[in-house]
Amino acid sequence: MSTPRWLLTVFALFVVFLSTGALAASASIYHFYDGVSDPPPTFPSTGKAVAISSVQWAAQSFRASASYSLTRVALWGQYSGNASEASTVEVRGDSGGLPGMAMMPLGSDTQFGSSTYRWVNFTFSLPIQLVAGQMSWIVMRNATGVSGSGWSWWNTRADTYLVPGQGLTSANWGATWSSGGIGDFTVRAFGYEETGLLLATVADKKEVGSGNPVGFTIWFNNSGTEVAQQVWINITLPSGFTFSSDNASSIGGLRSPGASQWTFWNVGRGSHYFLVIASVQAGVGVGQFLVVGFSLDYTDFLGSARPGSTATLSVVVNASAPPGFDPMGLLSVAAILGALAVFFLLRRGGRIEEVFLVHWSGVLIVHLSKTIKTATDRDILAGMLTTIQQFAREAFVEWRGRDIRGIDLGNQKIFLSRGSYTYLAAVVRGRKPGGLPSRMARSVTEFEAIFEGKLEEWDGALETLGGAEELLSEALFQGGFIRFSKWLVRGFRPLRWRQTTPFPGPLQNRRRARASKEAGLRRLAVRLKQRRELNDLDENNQSMVATALEEVSEGRFSVCGFANIYLAMVHREVSSQKNDAWWSAVLQLIRDVLQLWKWDPESQAWVSERDESVHAPRLAVDVRPSEASIAPHSRRPILVPPLHSLDTLPPPEDG
Repeated sequence: MSTPRWLLTVFALFVVFLSTGALAASASIYHFYDGVSDPPPTFPSTGKAVAISSVQWAAQSFRASASYSLTRVALWGQYSGNASEASTVEVRGDSGGLPGMAMMPLGSDTQFGSSTYRWVNFTFSLPIQLVAGQMSWIVMRNATGVSGSGWSWWNTRADTYLVPGQGLTSANWGATWSSGGIGDFTVRAFGYEETGLLLATVADKKEVGSGNPVGFTIWFNNSGTEVAQQVWINITLPSGFTFSSDNASSIGGLRSPGASQWTFWNVGRGSHYFLVIASVQAGVGVGQFLVVGFSLDYTDFLGSARPGSTATLSVVVNASAPPGFDPMGLLSVAAILGALAVFFLLRRGGRIEEVFLVHWSGVLIVHLSKTIKTATDRDILAGMLTTIQQFAREAFVEWRGRDIRGIDLGNQKIFLSRGSYTYLAAVVRGRKPGGLPSRMARSVTEFEAIFEGKLEEWDGALETLGGAEELLSEALFQGGFIRFSKWLVRGFRPLRWRQTTPFPGPLQNRRRARASKEAGLRRLAVRLKQRRELNDLDENNQSMVATALEEVSEGRFSVCGFANIYLAMVHREVSSQKNDAWWSAVLQLIRDVLQLWKWDPESQAWVSERDESVHAPRLAVDVRPSEASIAPHSRRPILVPPLHSLDTLPPPEDG
């Protein structure tokens, strides 16, 4: 059976669609955060309408899933008989599990209803600041004050949609409340996270001689959902320092002529950095402290000025070589030593200064350092780890093979190696040391082989991964001469003294890592199918996606399942931060399946190695599949939008 031409066309369009960044979120103050799905659950069959009148009010509580500014709530309702009936929605605080009626409402809005059920938006004139975990109430009442029913607000008659929220009604203008016979009301909360920028800096050296350069790496991280319209970064260089160069233009920065000030526009969410080089002037006194000041100011997405941040760094001027110290008798010795030093440096490469072993959930497992010793250096560690985590999320989206990834920070470089459960980052000063990729890959493989049983269901307890520091320190921090000496000593020991290594061989490690990765893909498909974001799709798309995920969970992914995912994504109607994160997880799952699983021409499907014998019959040695039956190239990268990643997807409510 040959692959249909239309399916190959769909595959090409699918890749092009993803590469255009169709899932990238635009700036908006109406991001969905909390509430029921759309369309609302139990409508119109198992729920019921609750009348809102001049006497009867209704309220629904919800717990904020994040710290954000609430700008709008949407309620599923309609007017009962008169189109001129208006209802008012108030946001109130919690008072012992009931709406705080004794306090002023945090915000309110009045809207007219609709003749049919639909989402009615109540938009507040000023944003309402919510704190993650804070309980708030949405109270709805009749705004006209006439007797009789004005509105009907749909109730799900179940307390499982806004856990731990609760729906209540009041028949005496909110004096007392009751939960009898009802469940959660249909409500959705929208808002945004304030633009927030923080500044972090690090110098590539703390001591420098006169006339020598110093590199300053400047990080600024936007932790909000909205862009910063303008960002200004200023460096105050003391007398004794001279500005040399920068690379801020590589991230859209513009330096003011004749000044050490840079301007950036429309800075999006995430970490950004650039490098500035300054030189110490000749004649600066030895032992003098040169304090460099950094400041950041910015405006939010509305153009309003926001509080900035500052930082300082100190550089000490060290002693230069004594003048006249040029004994002729030592020139030949110096030349020989210099040649030997250059030889060993070329062989050795750069110096590994920091090692980070990070779980894919973002938890730091091991940190080894040759430079960060005191508590004052923890800001440097925090900025460096933030950059590594941001780069890891972006670098491994299009990961192919087992190569190493790197990021250049001037005099420092960060190299990353990927495992099934973790990734290893090494911060190197200078060029990449010889053999670093194989040492890093071997270290990750050995670590995951030892702790594979614990990593599969790891709950974040670091004490269960004891011994990882010694393993990484021996593999990465020991010099080549020491490693060679240990190997030589072990080689000359009598056989009866030798101990077998507890680590499996490289081939066995690769097989175990691949099998573990394939099993992880099947478990991920089950978790994605259980997510409530799947219920946000319409009935047809929901069925198509659920069928495709069911195939992956069983170790088989057909071309029909591939087409179902593509068609459901193209025709999806709901777009929110949580839905986009779920879709990004689905697309990354499909990308990994196409890379890791084998194509079976007989069943026209990709099958996992474990199930290959079940789903794909063995071919004779001299029989080859025809050209037309070859699957779309499984190594072609599928670009997943970098805005969301798996670590942003919250765990399912049922665990």
